[in-house]
Amino acid sequence: MNRNDVARIKQHLRLLTGQMWANARAKAMKDIVVLPKKGNPTEGLKSIMDSAHSDFKTIEEKIAEECDPVLSRLKHEVSKDKLGIALEDLAEKAKVLEGKIQVFKVWLNRHRLPQAYKRKGLIQLGVVLMAISDVLINYASFQVLLGSLLSSLGMGIAFGLLLVVLAHRLGKGNNKLSLRKEKRTKIALWVGVSVVFGFFSAVRFVYLDLDYTFFVNPLMFTIVSLALFVGAVSLASLLPSKAQNQLAHEYIKKEQELTRVEHELDHNTAMVVQAKLEHEDHKELIAQLETFRIHL
Repeated sequence: MNRNDVARIKQHLRLLTGQMWANARAKAMKDIVVLPKKGNPTEGLKSIMDSAHSDFKTIEEKIAEECDPVLSRLKHEVSKDKLGIALEDLAEKAKVLEGKIQVFKVWLNRHRLPQAYKRKGLIQLGVVLMAISDVLINYASFQVLLGSLLSSLGMGIAFGLLLVVLAHRLGKGNNKLSLRKEKRTKIALWVGVSVVFGFFSAVRFVYLDLDYTFFVNPLMFTIVSLALFVGAVSLASLLPSKAQNQLAHEYIKKEQELTRVEHELDHNTAMVVQAKLEHEDHKELIAQLETFRIHL
């Protein structure tokens, strides 16, 4: 029940009682006109007054029929018990939400989002660029092996992606292996990468048909390729560990939960204010409707 509902009821009552009063006045005037023609004017006047009184009672009953349910409903809605229960429920909910917020804030104050996780995207980009740049720039030399430029491009992309994976593997290691096995695995990977780079450098030297000098030879090409790959591995070593990733994910989840609960608390506070405003608004509507009923 709101102000618009009450306004519609008041308008309806104005129209209804206005029509009923008009009908009662018309009937009374008609009776007054024919009064002199009756044998006993006193009896006729008494009859007119009784009829008017009956019409008045009918109008009063109609007003009560229309207003009483509305007033009863409004009075129920503004009853202290109902408002008190609503405010008590909202206060209890606010207490729970504030407790959750406190827990989240304590946890977030004790932990920090790992710096490595914050720059994870830039590090990943750097690893990819350094790992595949040399291969993609010189993929055309693979035509010596494959004969087709398109096939050479495909081989270059595949080899570049393999280098990205190897850079991550060498940079972060594998905690599941023992220290000795991990060391042997890394040595084997480095030797394998060096041999492959040496082979592709020889292929590149043949493709470019260069003269062999101290600075222009397959060995120098291999050193440049390895230098870029070492840079990619060094960047990969800066990536967050599995534990740091888990902590970062939990930290972000806690922050999101904190934001959600804070919004829920704000909404709860707004509901408390709204409940009080509606309570006062309904009291005002009751007074308006009762006054309107009296003056009809």
